[in-house]
Amino acid sequence: MVFGTVGAYDWSGGLMEYVDGKQVFINVSQAENDMKDSYLGYSVAGANVSDTSLYIVGAPRYLHKGKVVIFSKNLSTGSWAPIQHINGQQIGAYFGCELCSVDLTQDGGTDLLLIG
Repeated sequence: MVFGTVGAYDWSGGLMEYVDGKQVFINVSQAENDMKDSYLGYSVAGANVSDTSLYIVGAPRYLHKGKVVIFSKNLSTGSWAPIQHINGQQIGAYFGCELCSVDLTQDGGTDLLLIG
């Protein structure tokens, strides 16, 4: 189970993952100073690509343009790390407020990511 934690760390946000009674906080605010008030975790989607599980997380207030961060789990350490950032282009667009992972071929793998 995973939840967005929008208000954590001065509203920089993150995710809280619960697995087997243990909780893990996932974010990028410690590594990136410009995440304050970005609302990371406002939207969350899961994806499966090449047998790899991903969390796709929206931060619609990032620098007033929005951002989407894709996290992948390192199988050797068990920790989550950001592998890609997609930045919004237009001020006030709230880019990343909606996310949808789509499996067009119904094979269990994500074929398309929709970002609103």
